[in-house]
Amino acid sequence: MGFRVAAAALALAWSAAFRASGPHQALVSASRSVWEGVYTEEQSKRGAGIYARACARCHGDALEGGGEDAPALVGPAFLANWNGVNLGDMLERMKKTMPDGAPNTLKRAEYVDVLAYMLNANRFPAGKVEMEPEPERLKQIVFDAMK
Repeated sequence: MGFRVAAAALALAWSAAFRASGPHQALVSASRSVWEGVYTEEQSKRGAGIYARACARCHGDALEGGGEDAPALVGPAFLANWNGVNLGDMLERMKKTMPDGAPNTLKRAEYVDVLAYMLNANRFPAGKVEMEPEPERLKQIVFDAMK
């Protein structure tokens, strides 16, 4: 009886290890983190200007939020809310809901620049290559609140 249990446990462990090295593992290793410098300083600066024009009225000049209808875009609650979400989904949410009363009125590249500004404001490091606006690229970048 003990041999059967040990053999079953070994088979289960081997099966799990085999699955972890399969196609799913390739997807996991292909993903990037916001901690890897996924936007540029220039992109963040452009995003700050767009934010001031299209977002600050509700979300505040310093992204501090304006109440329940316009939550803060910096700080612990923001980080916890988006932790683990990919930037493609984050961008789609922004496009569908913002600016308030006129969703999807910015160009895709402008939404990406605002997202870069938000990452910068939350102290995620800038990199040397601009964040691309293509959805499939953005879906590969995970918003990890903690390093």
